[in-house]
Amino acid sequence: MLLLFSISYILTSFISFFVGIYILYKNRESLLNKYWSLVSLSGGLWSLSLLMVAISNREKTALIWQYILDGTAIFIPIFFFNFVLILINEYQSRRFERYVIWGGGIMIFFLSFTSLFKKGVAPLMGFNYWIQPGPLYFLFPLFFSSVVLFLILFLIKGYKKSIGLKRNQIKFILLSAIIGFSGGPTNFFPQLFNIYPFGNFLVVFYIVGVAYAITRYRLMDIKVVLRKYSVYLATLSSILLPAFALKYYVNLYFPRYSLIFDFLILVAAVSAFPVFKNYYYRAANKYFFSSLYDEREVMADLSEKLKSTLEAEKIFRYISDTLVNSFHAKTVSVLIFNEKIRAYEVKYDFGHQGGEESFTEERGFFTKVIQQSRAIVVEEIKEQAECRKYKHTFSMLEKYDIDVLIPLNVKDEIIGLLALGPKESGDMYNHDDLRVLGVIGAQAAIAVENALLFQETKEFNVKLEKEIALATRDLRDANAKLTKLDQAKSEFISIASHQLRTPLTVIKGYVSMILEGSFGLVDETKQGVLRKVYESNERLLKLVENLLNISRIESGRMQYYFEKKQLEDIIADIAADLAGAAQNKGLFLNFLKPAGLLPAVFLDEEKIRQVITNLIDNAVKYTKEGGITITLEARGGEIAFCSADTGVGIRPDDLPNLFRKFSRGTDMSLVNPGGTGLGLYVARNIIEAHSGRIWAESEGAGQGSRFCFTIPLKHAVPQQAPAAPRTGLK
Repeated sequence: MLLLFSISYILTSFISFFVGIYILYKNRESLLNKYWSLVSLSGGLWSLSLLMVAISNREKTALIWQYILDGTAIFIPIFFFNFVLILINEYQSRRFERYVIWGGGIMIFFLSFTSLFKKGVAPLMGFNYWIQPGPLYFLFPLFFSSVVLFLILFLIKGYKKSIGLKRNQIKFILLSAIIGFSGGPTNFFPQLFNIYPFGNFLVVFYIVGVAYAITRYRLMDIKVVLRKYSVYLATLSSILLPAFALKYYVNLYFPRYSLIFDFLILVAAVSAFPVFKNYYYRAANKYFFSSLYDEREVMADLSEKLKSTLEAEKIFRYISDTLVNSFHAKTVSVLIFNEKIRAYEVKYDFGHQGGEESFTEERGFFTKVIQQSRAIVVEEIKEQAECRKYKHTFSMLEKYDIDVLIPLNVKDEIIGLLALGPKESGDMYNHDDLRVLGVIGAQAAIAVENALLFQETKEFNVKLEKEIALATRDLRDANAKLTKLDQAKSEFISIASHQLRTPLTVIKGYVSMILEGSFGLVDETKQGVLRKVYESNERLLKLVENLLNISRIESGRMQYYFEKKQLEDIIADIAADLAGAAQNKGLFLNFLKPAGLLPAVFLDEEKIRQVITNLIDNAVKYTKEGGITITLEARGGEIAFCSADTGVGIRPDDLPNLFRKFSRGTDMSLVNPGGTGLGLYVARNIIEAHSGRIWAESEGAGQGSRFCFTIPLKHAVPQQAPAAPRTGLK
């Protein structure tokens, strides 16, 4: 009997120490965990001390352990009483009771070191040593029993007042306390009633049971426990019983082949285990646990439904139906976060009779607590230190009887919440439930986000159609006004350009005559000034011509006169005209004329001259050293012109804008301040009128550039081109 006694106390001591350390490690900040850790550690020390007293070979050693035993045993019910008060949320309101119990415990603690409490230790009932009580020893079991009775009454009171998860927690702990404290006090029996302490074996169940409740801070559903253990027990029984029977038969009749049969039996047992387990699992669900759900079936069914629609209302209903049918929740609400008002709006509700339509976030509660991508038990987080300040939020959750919150997170952003009420059965949401709910939340979040985006798109399209209808009317009016303004602008530019071109032409003529000496000799200083006047006048004439061309282009009055021409002759003529300007800057200007005669091109010679002159002239202006090379070739049904220079080059980000009106490359004004950004725009329109294309190429700043255009050999004449020879102003 002593051996069995020793084994039970070694086991109790080991488990108690382990649980005490583990509980404290799980949450060092929780007062609940701290007190249960003290209960476990003092229980472990009490169990170890009792064992050492019972098996000690020396009276002095046994007496030392007895002092330790009495000191720790006194505080076990005190620690547990404080633990119970915290659990039922009456720790602060029961200060008087706590002070009384602590005072009584401390008094008995000091009394335990006197002969009034114990006379010593002596052999008793097969134990090497056991306590010999003194005249006041009865105070200890009286105090112990009173505190235990007191805390059990508090647990019963808390059980009646609580609901949902808290109710199940208290029930679990109450049962554990009754089992444990009905076994522990039997240690008073030998010294008081000469009865063996038969209840020691129950203490370990009390320690482990309550520890499990704290670690999870929610209770394991009894049905889930029964299902799991019954399935594994049936599976192991179905495999091990035939295996042992077969092994016995083999050892009896075929001992020589025992090793081979052992290996075959092992392989068969391992292979048969999953088959039997699945069979008993299905049988347990079908015949004994019909209310339990198959999580794979639930997830697959919900996934199919969510994929079938983008309508938000349908998706909300599918999610709610799944939660109600699978978990038997009394209420389900879908709340979507509205960024504008910083509140959660109720978009779908099942089970509630009316209520608020939105809930304002309380100082970041949902952001801090819910942004964990897992199902949250309200009772679990309520006691956490960082959550105690959210009294209004918890009051609201209690008002609507919310047990579980499931965040709908997409890329670490909360888009909403699923709020579940208690189960119809009154059972709590166990660990497996919360795990499945977390997966459902992740799956639902994506579907809800897609539905909200789809709904937002539909609403935006409706709004857009209305806005477009209103804007179209305004645009028509504005367009009519702009057309009139554009016509007035074009007419003004045309008239102004005509009025400017005549005096500019006269100025050009007179300055040219003065430079040529028609009015007498001019000294070099005056010649330099006159040349600048001449060059500025040329720029103005070119600007006026470009403005006239732009006016004609935008008003549709640009006239083209197409004839078949040899493009190489035109280029050679222009290159000869600009060769002097290139030589003055120390640049070469080479035209690599094709060896053979190229096909004639249908073009407007004056307009093409303007384009080519502009491209080569720009190359001269923007090249400081090196020169310009001009090429012309026929390829693929078109004729291609290119002007390549060794100049300042073009930045990659400037290339797309070069042929736009008034657009110039970055820092080009530093090289040629007189540029306007109109020449390339006019050139593009002229080339496009010839059904060709024009572009620029450059490796970057300082790398030179190439300006090219192509004209198709077979070119259709635009309808506005007159058949008669050109006359008048173009």
